[in-house]
Amino acid sequence: GGGGYTLNKAALKMLVASFPNCAPHDVTSVEDVLVTQCLQKEGIEPYRTTDETGAERYNHIKPEVEFNFDPKKHPFFWYSYFSGNKNIGPERVVKRAVS
Repeated sequence: GGGGYTLNKAALKMLVASFPNCAPHDVTSVEDVLVTQCLQKEGIEPYRTTDETGAERYNHIKPEVEFNFDPKKHPFFWYSYFSGNKNIGPERVVKRAVS
């Protein structure tokens, strides 16, 4: 699974209410992208959850992979492309991660 996300109560209510009209027949393994699209249709924009150095608060991959991952060595791996995190080693993750 992915790293997760956090929604406040108002956003969650809006998301649930949008389900009948927001891609009701889509079948996907990337529900986080679908949730983002549904929220955007309702005028709610997500924001980056990295810290000021680019370190991740929500970790999408296993810690051992994250700590040893070098985006310069794997520039075309999906995570390099989407995360924007250019840090290497333990600096890729905040000291107190959410997930």
